Amino acid sequence: MAENCLMNEELIEYVNKSVKIHVNHLKYRQTLTRTSLRTTEDALPEYINATFHPLKNVSKEHVAIGPGIGAVISEFFWHTCEDGDGVLIVAPCYGAFDRDARHPGKADLIQVVTPPEVDPLSLESIPFFVNALEKFNERHQEGGQQALIAFAEFAQKYDLHLLVDEVYGNQVYPSSVVPVPPPFVSVLSLDLAHLAGCNPERVHVLTGPGKDFGASGWKCGAIISQANRPLVNALNAALIFKPVSTLSEAAFTTILSDRAFWEPFLAENKRRVSAALEKVVEWCRFHSIPFAPSYAGQFMVLDLAHIVEKFDGDDVEAKKDAAVEAMRKAGVWMTPTGKDQYPARFRIVFVLPPDTLQVGRIFP
Repeated sequence: MAENCLMNEELIEYVNKSVKIHVNHLKYRQTLTRTSLRTTEDALPEYINATFHPLKNVSKEHVAIGPGIGAVISEFFWHTCEDGDGVLIVAPCYGAFDRDARHPGKADLIQVVTPPEVDPLSLESIPFFVNALEKFNERHQEGGQQALIAFAEFAQKYDLHLLVDEVYGNQVYPSSVVPVPPPFVSVLSLDLAHLAGCNPERVHVLTGPGKDFGASGWKCGAIISQANRPLVNALNAALIFKPVSTLSEAAFTTILSDRAFWEPFLAENKRRVSAALEKVVEWCRFHSIPFAPSYAGQFMVLDLAHIVEKFDGDDVEAKKDAAVEAMRKAGVWMTPTGKDQYPARFRIVFVLPPDTLQVGRIFP
């Protein structure tokens, strides 16, 4: 699980001192939002404006908030897809996206696989998206900034919605692998109508504060759509029946409203995440394990082909299953990346306490 434990103590200390529970936090969220108390609808746009630097300030009218990233994704697909429509996504990707696309939206997840030498989020990946879309359409007939601009042009050309995952936008950090990482560029900061000829009604952002603060269990995710008010209204109407917990509301509203707290918190989190990454990089280099360069988020991708090959099995998948089972029996849980250009790659979450990684024998 991509759960950041590196700043837990600091967050708990702050919450215990600063979060005040009002009597209205004991009521339904629909009631809470009708009171004079601030909510995440007020605080999250301010936080996004301060950290993502949008071209036009995000307001509460642009935001639909629900209980976690998965919840708002599934609602988004339900509202934008017809039965059997396709959702294009780069591979490898988070395994639960398939679930989110299918239930309740009944859409098909189409994972776009690019050759190993092609960055799936680069300009060079666009032809592979075109190819995947054409194949999908045939099947149904038969039964960095420049990349964002290119994806927007692609969405406009093929009449698609563009949902940009910016959950890790506040977690870009330097390391020995990428000493000067490219700065995060939010799609909200780009004039895609001018740069890509893209109708802004089809451009949306997926975000949420849980990953920034190591508090995914508080379940707060959001869709931001600045030019599609009908979609935001529809999402909010549906999410009335899937509300964020009012206790989560109290915590995140307090945190996001306190820049004097969150600004140094995010800076220290980046420093600690970078330090944790270095430990795993050191371990990989010591054991000659290939890995994909990482400069954002909470996990990195390892290529364990030379290890997987040592296990019995008729093919790579069988050997990989045997390797996973061997790790499980040894008390280590590391998941394969799924559909991938490299069939034996695994995802390792490194934002764990050092003693926990020691138990897994991650450090030399």
